Amino acid sequence: MAAKQDPSRPVRTPFTREFLALIRNARLAALETLRPRLKDRTIDVHEILRILGFLNTAYIDIPGENLINRYIRRAFITGIENTHTELITQQQPEKKPLKEPLLVTINFNQYDQRAVDNLTGVSLSDLKGFTTEMSKKIVRDIVEADKKGAGITEFSAIIQNHYTGIGASRAETIARTTTTQAYNEAAWSRAKEYAPYKEWIPTLHSDRTRASHLAMSKVVVPVDEAFQVPAFMASKNSRVAACEMMYPGDSSLGAPAGQIINCRCAVGPRFLLKKK
Repeated sequence: MAAKQDPSRPVRTPFTREFLALIRNARLAALETLRPRLKDRTIDVHEILRILGFLNTAYIDIPGENLINRYIRRAFITGIENTHTELITQQQPEKKPLKEPLLVTINFNQYDQRAVDNLTGVSLSDLKGFTTEMSKKIVRDIVEADKKGAGITEFSAIIQNHYTGIGASRAETIARTTTTQAYNEAAWSRAKEYAPYKEWIPTLHSDRTRASHLAMSKVVVPVDEAFQVPAFMASKNSRVAACEMMYPGDSSLGAPAGQIINCRCAVGPRFLLKKK
């Protein structure tokens, strides 16, 4: 599969360079301002903090905000142009300059609609102790909580509220496994629309992450191909078999429970194969 060009790269690269330059300038200004006074011992900690606060505002906050606004606007326009180029086959309309300033807002609480759809279709009724009616109520409440930005702790509490006979550990396991599957399937589905490759991204908690998933760190494969996840020893006498997965938490290809339950890994889109 031929690699597609990342449309955001021409915007992202100079933004990164300019933002790093702001940080370098702030660092130099701090050194030039503080070094003579530190050498003469004519400054205390409170004065240092005051000066650093001023320099941070002057060299990073204000120019950084202007930089972000400028590049968000450019990325927005570039994205529109790229969408027109890729999706519209008829004659392009003549480009016209924007008459009004472009206002951009970022909402960090925006929920993932595809992941929500995935969660809506979840059934817990095949798990021991869960009835069909209980499952519907739990899933409904988790979906509503997810839309409001809730996390695993809240999801676990919802499960325990509906099923008082379940322990906190098992409730968290169910919540984490279910949401990992829902979100990773959504991320993989979107990646298929624009990226030729995907990458397995483990959480890298050495004391929690299973060896097979740590082994998948930086593994990149074509977006439509399965990850080949190796076997691992869950304990001295328990071996979990190797398997194929389209994304972390995927059970569609027959992955054993030991490769899925409590997984915290993610899947990310990639435009190029990483050099080994």
